[in-house]
Amino acid sequence: MKRDTHFSQATPPGRGAISIIRLSGPRSIESVSKICGKDTQRLMHRKRILTTVYDTKKSPIDTALITFFEKPNSYTGEDVVEISCHGNPYIVDAIAEALLKTGVRLSEPGEFTKDAFMNGKIDLVQVESIGNLISSRSMVAARMSLRILRGDLTERLLMIRDSLIGLLSQYEFELDISEDDSFFLMSPKKALSIIVKCLQDCEALLKTYNDGVLYNQGFRLAIIGKPNVGKSTLLNRLIGKDRVITSAVPGTTRDTVDALFFLQDIPITLVDTAGIGSPGDPIEKTGVERAINEAENCDMIINLLTPKDYKNSFSSNSTPIISVINKIDTLSTSQKDQLSKNTKNTLHISALFNTGIDELKEEIYTRTKRPGCDIADIVITTKRQKQAIVHCVENLKRARGQINREPPFVELLCVDIKSCISFLDTLLGKTTEDDVLNKIFNNFCVGK
Repeated sequence: MKRDTHFSQATPPGRGAISIIRLSGPRSIESVSKICGKDTQRLMHRKRILTTVYDTKKSPIDTALITFFEKPNSYTGEDVVEISCHGNPYIVDAIAEALLKTGVRLSEPGEFTKDAFMNGKIDLVQVESIGNLISSRSMVAARMSLRILRGDLTERLLMIRDSLIGLLSQYEFELDISEDDSFFLMSPKKALSIIVKCLQDCEALLKTYNDGVLYNQGFRLAIIGKPNVGKSTLLNRLIGKDRVITSAVPGTTRDTVDALFFLQDIPITLVDTAGIGSPGDPIEKTGVERAINEAENCDMIINLLTPKDYKNSFSSNSTPIISVINKIDTLSTSQKDQLSKNTKNTLHISALFNTGIDELKEEIYTRTKRPGCDIADIVITTKRQKQAIVHCVENLKRARGQINREPPFVELLCVDIKSCISFLDTLLGKTTEDDVLNKIFNNFCVGK
């Protein structure tokens, strides 16, 4: 398929030491030659030349470094040229205008990566990992994505696929030559072991999804409670800075306030809500309604109480709740002991004096993290990946059932194996509909 030559700025817009304009396509060299002159005749793969870039009137725009990557040994698999100029938006715009007049066009979002995918440089799970790597908010998340980009997940999926193709080809061959549909050279026991191993591998990948999402996207944690129980003080304490104004006057916070902090590399968005009590005016009433709705839509809730009203706890049908009693600094030792006896499943803290905050963080982490998960594991990170693996598990379970029949129902077994292979092919991008591809690449920035 013939491809256009396109270009865009590959570095963030704005002023800086260097800006890079990247071209990809068969006319990359030709286009750059028109704005740089004869110097480009010296371009060789992975070699750089220093030259002057001119506009259409032959007026100099900038001195730039030109780097050439010859196909297929480039990121996109096409001829790629990168123009490294000084990081001035006016210079970048002038070079872009000059390039447009040579007949090339501006890139669409993610088009360089799409070129790489279409040319077989990377598969679709690697494409998704590039987007996740760029948007990673911690080194743990970045390393997860890097492992996928390097091909670790692809290798795991291909091992499953190859095992199933080997099994399928054996059975289909025997179906073609066998006169007795109940007799096959491959023993059911051996076939069952292959299917069970593939099923176990798929189920193991499926278990990593929650952690893949957790480290890449994080989760939302609402702090909810009556007015003046110390919600804003607790939020400030957890994030380590004064993000929210605190006051002894009840009702200081009338709307939700978000703040991001990291708990052992997990990005957590804390949501400070308006106090839930008897609203004194329509504005407070709206704030209370928003607080309840926001809490219900979060992944977890801290129900903040005080020693005076710890029995009036908030309840939710679907959202996990950590009950926390604040302001224990106002109690005597005997009062603290009595409170501990009455509230065994509740954490006791003083947000004002930083008492019990580490224990609260540990409780949040414990409830969030899946036991036994190793952050160095290969993980799946997108809903698309999860859905494909779920379908694989369903088909492999059916295939296991066909094998266990006496005699095995081989025709249906082959159908289930084929279906599983099809979902793996879709996952890797070997067979994927255009609207799925467009959805994935549209999430990329222009220039990647």
